[in-house]
Amino acid sequence: MSNEKNMNKNIPFFLKLNRIDWFRLKTIMLTSILFPLFFTISIYLFLGYFNAKASEFFDFTAELEVSLIEGVISGLVVVLLETYIFKKHFRKSKSIIRIGLKTIIYGIVIYLTKFGSSYFYVSSESAEFISTYSKDYLGILTSRGIFYSLGVHMSAVIVALFLIEIDSFLGQGATMNLLLGKYNNAKEENRVFMFMDLKSSTTIAEKLGHLTYSKLIQDCFIDVTKALLKHKGSVYQYVGDEIIISWKNIDESNIEDIVNTFEVFRDTLKNKSEYYTKNYDVVPEFKAAVHKGKVVMTEVGELKREIAFHGDVLNTTARLEGLCNEKGYSLIVSNTIYNLFVNPETYKLIELGGLDLRGKHEKVIAYGMLPYVL
Repeated sequence: MSNEKNMNKNIPFFLKLNRIDWFRLKTIMLTSILFPLFFTISIYLFLGYFNAKASEFFDFTAELEVSLIEGVISGLVVVLLETYIFKKHFRKSKSIIRIGLKTIIYGIVIYLTKFGSSYFYVSSESAEFISTYSKDYLGILTSRGIFYSLGVHMSAVIVALFLIEIDSFLGQGATMNLLLGKYNNAKEENRVFMFMDLKSSTTIAEKLGHLTYSKLIQDCFIDVTKALLKHKGSVYQYVGDEIIISWKNIDESNIEDIVNTFEVFRDTLKNKSEYYTKNYDVVPEFKAAVHKGKVVMTEVGELKREIAFHGDVLNTTARLEGLCNEKGYSLIVSNTIYNLFVNPETYKLIELGGLDLRGKHEKVIAYGMLPYVL
C-alpha cells in the first residue's frame, strides 16, 4: 500500500484526474478563456463602430493577448482549487454556501491575477496610451478597467460553477445532452445495467433510525464513486438504498469492468469497516444483479425534466437483483452477460438454471457469483 502511495506521488497531477475532474477542467478553462475573449472583441467592435480612430487608444492585439493570458492563469488556479480543495473539504456543504464561498475566494484570486497582469501590461513599452499609470499600484488597483475585467472573469467562473453543479445533480454529460436536445426524440441504445442495493436494509434502518440510516446510505454512495470512476460506470438513478448503474459499449474486451466495479466497492467497504462500525455499528454489504440489452433513451417530464431509460432490460435486472437473498449470492448475472466472458470459469459462476421472474413469460437463465458468507 505504501509503495502504491509513493508511486502515485510521482505521477503528474493531470494524469491523476478522473473523468469528473476533466469535465471540471474543460468547463472552467473554456469559460475562463472564451468569456474574456468575447468581451474584448465586443468592446473593440463597439468602439470601432462609434469611433473610427478607436485603434489609436485601444490596442486590440495587446488587449486580446492580456485577456488570453489572464483567462488561462485564472482558469488554472480555479481548476487546482476545485480539484484539491473544494472537492475534498466542501463536498457535503449546501450548494448555495459552496458556490458563495467559491465566488468570494475565486474573486480574490482573479483580482490578484488581474492586478499582476495589469501591472505588467501598464509598465510595458507597448502600452503608451496608458503610460500615465507608470508603476502606480494604487492606480491599477482602483482603475475602472480592472473591475470591468474582473466582472467578466467572475461571470465566466460563476457560469462554469453552475454548469458543474447542475451536471452533478443530473448526471455527467446530462446537462449538455439536455441543452442540445440530444434525446428530444427517443433513441435506442445497447446498455448494461447493474441494480445494487443494501443487504438487510429494513433491519438496519429499524436499528439506526431514519436519520442515521440516511447518513449511512450517503456514505456508501460516496464510497462507490471510486469503483465507478475506475471502471467507467455511470449513475442512472438513486432509489432509496438502491443505486442503478449503467455502462455503454460493453463487450468481451471490457466486461471485467462490471464485475470489478462490484468487487472494488465491496473491498472499499471492507477497508472502511472500522469507520462504519464506529459510526453505525454495522459494516454495510450490498447485493447486485447485471443484465444487458436494448433500451430507449429519451427526455421525459414537464415540471421536472430528466433523461430516462425505458425497456424490459431494467425490469429483468430488478427482478434478478430481488433473487439475490433467495439464491444466496451477492451478485447475479444474466445469460447475456455470461456469454460475454471470455473465460467464465475464472469467475466461479454457478448456473442457477431457468428462473421464473414476475412479469416474464419465459424463464431467464442466470448465474450466481460471490456466494453469501454465513
